[in-house]
Amino acid sequence: MRVLLLWVLIPAAVLAQGKEECLQQPGFAAQVQGRGLDDLGALQKLREEYDKRGRCGEELLYQLVERHFQQQEPLLEARLSRTVQLGEDFLAYGARLQDRGAVYQTIGYFILGRVGQKLEKLGDHARHEELIKRLAAQRVHVAVKGENKAAANIRKGNWKYLGKRAWQKVAELLSTVADGLEDSLGPEFFVEYFEAPRVQNARWMLLPRPKVALPADVSVFTLSARGGDSLGSAIWMPRPQLRAHYLAAGNVASTFRQMAGSRHVALFMTGGFTNAQRQPEGLTVDRGTIVNAVLMPDRHGLVIVEENGGIRVINLKRDQIQLPMGPRSTQEIGNPFASLIAYSRLLEWCRTRRATLFQTQLLLYGDELLIDPDKVKHQLRERRLLALVSDRSTGAAHHVVFDITQNVRLDEPAVKLQELLSQRKMKVEALLNLDVGNYNILGVLDARGRPLREPQGPVPVDRATNLLVYTFAR
Repeated sequence: MRVLLLWVLIPAAVLAQGKEECLQQPGFAAQVQGRGLDDLGALQKLREEYDKRGRCGEELLYQLVERHFQQQEPLLEARLSRTVQLGEDFLAYGARLQDRGAVYQTIGYFILGRVGQKLEKLGDHARHEELIKRLAAQRVHVAVKGENKAAANIRKGNWKYLGKRAWQKVAELLSTVADGLEDSLGPEFFVEYFEAPRVQNARWMLLPRPKVALPADVSVFTLSARGGDSLGSAIWMPRPQLRAHYLAAGNVASTFRQMAGSRHVALFMTGGFTNAQRQPEGLTVDRGTIVNAVLMPDRHGLVIVEENGGIRVINLKRDQIQLPMGPRSTQEIGNPFASLIAYSRLLEWCRTRRATLFQTQLLLYGDELLIDPDKVKHQLRERRLLALVSDRSTGAAHHVVFDITQNVRLDEPAVKLQELLSQRKMKVEALLNLDVGNYNILGVLDARGRPLREPQGPVPVDRATNLLVYTFAR
């Protein structure tokens, strides 16, 4: 009892100092330099020893693993199977230790996630099918490419779509050389004759629609280029009147039907991207449970859907990130791309806060454009974007869904929507790219709970692998 009381009374600063002294010991650095990862039992004993010295046993393990991956060997193609086995061993050992095994579980996910990133770079998924299956069994999913829209429409005999797609490819090709030819042909040539997307085009604007019996607080506009045709729709939803929910795991369609039976749904749509095996791409967590442990290095938006129906976005381009701990408090950690310790803190936060989140492309953050138009692929696609905005005068928050049904490059809506929202005195807290590929699901409901004809996605909700759902606050 006295020992327990003494432990409670020790100031946190003293404990931190003890940990810092522990990390500075010559023996600590020597262990990191010379210790391997194969004998997990020996690693656990070493961890316990350093926990007694200054509670730095976990840091020792993390530094051992980071040093291991500073070498090229673990991710050489010929050694990937052995590296997967190492990750599997860490996960299994962590499960055996139960409450004390979280550090091994985190390391296991980190190791397998690094293999997943390597396999995505290699790209030959057929050759590595066995490894991909082993990773998937541990909730580490690789962005496997499947049948694209063109192939699906060839199979269905949708020749109208294929003709449009062929012309789209011509426009994509022209847009890649447009900059070099503008001097001789003029910029209007490409806009007028080939509809190649140019950032210099007319401003975008929101136009009112004919009266529809929409629920209170929800507004639907036509998104249009000034003097041009409709580009799609914008659905405007204020917070906290509407609440966001994210369904990331299990039978998503069934869970959505249950939700729709007990709540007033205003809108539902696909959120994060899905691979060919109907698995999520990028880090995905559902109420504290990891659905996919892989951090995708090209997607810098970590989208946290909170219990109160709000959405917070973390910019993974920053060296330090803030994890929400409450309405006014945060926990600062390093960038999880750069540090295993930061990655472990992120997963620990997900578990303890029962967080729900997914990872996607972040186009704007804090009114700053994060996408470089000069480096964007010349791909013309339909787009669906979620803007989190705040009124510059009142501070009122709104979530706005832009459903762009015309084919545009990814940089054009980022530039145009920033301009449009600025004109409406709105600060763009974040602009996120959502999935409109083979899971192009979108439904907006009227005041009687019936789906509008437009905007509406072509894919039925029964095919959903994930859903971002907005309901009215009770």
